[in-house]
Amino acid sequence: MAAGFLGMLPVWGALVSQYVDARDAYTDCAADAPTGATLVGDTYRFAVERTSFPAGRQCIYDMQDGTLVTTQSGWTPTIWAIAGTVVCVAAVVVIWLLWRRTAAMQRLLVHVALVFAALGWVSIAWFASLG
Repeated sequence: MAAGFLGMLPVWGALVSQYVDARDAYTDCAADAPTGATLVGDTYRFAVERTSFPAGRQCIYDMQDGTLVTTQSGWTPTIWAIAGTVVCVAAVVVIWLLWRRTAAMQRLLVHVALVFAALGWVSIAWFASLG
């Protein structure tokens, strides 16, 4: 039962990480510009997007040679969120296998943890779609 709730936490941690990455995205992308990025005045020319997979931000830079270079944040929290989701699903499978030996409240709470993990992924996708 506890495994389900512990597995849910990294999913919500990825949402928080995505918010932190997106909050100062323009400043962070300007500071992390690769060598050879196109300068316009005293700033680099780039675009910023929130992404749902991985849960973070994507910076797309125009380079002086005419190509585009993309940097992506959020891989570490997304990998942890995937691992947490796997733990939630495994907890549900174990509860199903031990159905007759578990109390109704244990079965309910493990399923609730899986639902909250799914809501975390939905929230990550929704936040990325806001632009």
